[in-house]
Amino acid sequence: MNLVKIVIKNMRQRALATWLTGASVMLGVALAVAILLIKLGVQQRFEQGTLGYEMVVGAKGSPLQLVLNVVYNLDISLGNISWKLFEQLRNDKRIKLAVPFSVGDNYKGFRIVGTTDAFFKDFEFEPGRKPELAAGRIFNFSEDALKSAFQEAAERAREREAKERGEEVKPAPEPAPVEHPFEAVVGSTVAEQTSLAVGQKFIAAHGVQPSAEAKEHTENPWTVVGILKPTHTAVDRAIYINLDSFYHIEGHELRGPTAPEKSEEKDNDPDPGQVSSIVLKLRSPITAFGLYREINDREDAMAAFPAAEIRKLFDIVGNIDRLLLAQAILILIVAGVAIAVSIYNSMSERRREIAILRALGARRATIFSIVLLEAVTICLFGAAAGLVGGHLVVGLANGALYKASGFVIPAFHIQPLEWYILAVAVILGAVAGLGPAVGAYRTDVAKNLAPTS
Repeated sequence: MNLVKIVIKNMRQRALATWLTGASVMLGVALAVAILLIKLGVQQRFEQGTLGYEMVVGAKGSPLQLVLNVVYNLDISLGNISWKLFEQLRNDKRIKLAVPFSVGDNYKGFRIVGTTDAFFKDFEFEPGRKPELAAGRIFNFSEDALKSAFQEAAERAREREAKERGEEVKPAPEPAPVEHPFEAVVGSTVAEQTSLAVGQKFIAAHGVQPSAEAKEHTENPWTVVGILKPTHTAVDRAIYINLDSFYHIEGHELRGPTAPEKSEEKDNDPDPGQVSSIVLKLRSPITAFGLYREINDREDAMAAFPAAEIRKLFDIVGNIDRLLLAQAILILIVAGVAIAVSIYNSMSERRREIAILRALGARRATIFSIVLLEAVTICLFGAAAGLVGGHLVVGLANGALYKASGFVIPAFHIQPLEWYILAVAVILGAVAGLGPAVGAYRTDVAKNLAPTS
């Protein structure tokens, strides 16, 4: 007697009920797998994205907001910190590399980041990986031009403040010609979605998010001089410009510091300018916490470890993941109940068939195995379809995810936990089929062989 053939025959006879209960299992497993893949994938990508950002420095505020703003180009800037602080950190023997960033504009929703050529030449967004060009070149940068831009921005700020006080303002001298044109290097996603190419010009708008009221900097269009290769990080969704050109733009005035300096830090050397944030790469991790405390003891700046802040973020959202997984488990339980009810309701139609099998020599254990195997088979096929479906859902969602965040989730890498989900589904099928199997085991042969009329 071939038990598998009998089970398949029984499933075909109840095709509609089989498909519906199998679909319930598939839905629960697909949801659980998708949640697992998204959770692990997003966490992995977020943590991987912090690898090159050992420490970030910005204005006082939320460390998590600072990390999201600097590392992932999300949220808004906390404010500005002094250029003098950048120079101090750059010259600190504990620091291998310091890269400044300034933000405040966007182009079609993509953030524009002012920085130096060190971002392309020395910065590794992941160990061993630097931003690479797919076409063109990086922008030209001159620190002398940056200092000149700082002076111009400070003068514009003084003029504006004088006008606000109602004072007479003398016409400022014409600014010196910019040594380098307004040049930009665009990320791969930006180039793909905006069709920007090397040599094309674009006009930025004020603000890090697109707005109908945002002022466009029509007087200073930027020219694309380079396009970066895909990195599958937030770098793909940013436009990088030379830092000096950022401060030549109207509206990027240098106002007062975000917080007063400590009295012991005051000197006669005026602060030449400001930036939004600084990314630091340290020579040795041993010095990290000492430097961290020194910066956070200041009144005008704050330091944060991106990796630690992202771990805190996932600790916070972990409850949401568990809630969604609980929902997926509930769907599986409901599917198990549906299988038990479906098979149990069919038993009245199958008692004569079972009695005939017993009369032909089938043992009680064989009958028990047939019913139990039917429930397990429905769950197994539904779970297998759910595993495939969960991966397909994540794979299809990757396109939208990449456009929104700049990274993708490895949708077709099987996670070890998926085998546990499959095992749970099989166990659930066995439990669901246990009741009907016991009923079949106890079937009275003589009573059910009797003629029905």
